[in-house]
Amino acid sequence: MLETAGLDRKEMSRLAREPLSEARLQVLTRTGALHLRGAPTLDLEASVVEAEGGTCVCTVDLVLTQGVELERLSGGEAKPFAAPTWRAQVVGFSPKDDLSLVKEQIGAVVQAFIEDHARD
Repeated sequence: MLETAGLDRKEMSRLAREPLSEARLQVLTRTGALHLRGAPTLDLEASVVEAEGGTCVCTVDLVLTQGVELERLSGGEAKPFAAPTWRAQVVGFSPKDDLSLVKEQIGAVVQAFIEDHARD
């Protein structure tokens, strides 16, 4: 359903990458991120489910996953693993024939990430 609204993977990626780049956040490929400490990845997921009456439920998730280490209370060696360290989710309703809400939701979660990152 997203593809028929012009929201394929490439377009969703563009909608996220452009504001991140404009905010001067380094945007890498997944392979490039593997070379950074903590291998941070930002995953964008959008879904649309048709409900009754020509309405759709639209959900957009943005999750930052980073390598972390947890210290063991028993004094054992810390084990590194990937864990979500930041997340934003937006849910809304949209008419079936106008899924522009999904683009707005993508913009909202990306902007939330940019604002939180600026506070660090």
